Amino acid sequence: MQSAALRNIARLLLVTFTLFSLQAARAEMIGTERLLAPVSAQAARDTLAGLAERADVATQLQALGLDATLARERVAALTDDEVHALYGKVEALPAGGDGTAIAVLLIVLALIYYKLTR
Repeated sequence: MQSAALRNIARLLLVTFTLFSLQAARAEMIGTERLLAPVSAQAARDTLAGLAERADVATQLQALGLDATLARERVAALTDDEVHALYGKVEALPAGGDGTAIAVLLIVLALIYYKLTR
């Protein structure tokens, strides 16, 4: 009885694997240039123009004597190579700053802990 059940299971598995393996997997190499596709000049230009609209950036630009509208106009006037160079510099900047605020916070917390334990 067990032998017949095992044969039926084996037949079922054989049919199942045969039917589901008809779709052949296809793999091909992906070139580096395709993987690291450069950002289009227009997308980079839109990103840079969008930065000028942020409140903190606009405040900093005004402190430097540059209006946000003028900054957007200057970004629109850049060549594609200049846009890519500037976009690369912006993308290379650290996302959260340099961590000075966290270091100061940790020092303050350590001093508070030190004062409380003495």
